[in-house]
Amino acid sequence: MSSTGEPIRLLAETARDAGCFEMWVGTEVSNTAARRTYEASGGTADDEPFVSYVWDLDRL
Repeated sequence: MSSTGEPIRLLAETARDAGCFEMWVGTEVSNTAARRTYEASGGTADDEPFVSYVWDLDRL
């Protein structure tokens, strides 16, 4: 595994120890550096579209 994958491996180990069976991260489609990093560490892109919502707390 590449050195960029080491933090992800450590996160996966912690997640398994906590009883998790999956982990995920989101990024913009155009963020090719992040996508390459995640794929190099064994992540697979999900085909499901993802929508995020943001609340500006100063306007609520």
